[in-house]
Amino acid sequence: METIVKQQIIEAKVNEPFSIDLEGNASTGYSWYLANLPEGLLLFSAIYTTNPHPYGMVGVPGKSTFSFTSDKEVDAELTFVYKRAWNNEDVRYATYQIRVTK
Repeated sequence: METIVKQQIIEAKVNEPFSIDLEGNASTGYSWYLANLPEGLLLFSAIYTTNPHPYGMVGVPGKSTFSFTSDKEVDAELTFVYKRAWNNEDVRYATYQIRVTK
């Protein structure tokens, strides 16, 4: 089952970083992956952070944060896929229209 979970426009300025946060739960084996990197965008950080929780608690959801920058103007679609690395079933997509201007 393929599902699009987000479609959003992000506007940024040349040489100014911007980030995209995607909620997930890595303890299930699912993670967000960058499906494409349009020309002109630079991915400089991708981290997963769990939500605050009591010590020892497992199965806690969190978020994946992808950070980008660009040294030129860009108008492109950026797509992420939420899936298990070993399996292409039950995937979800998050698509963003990225507009980087001067």
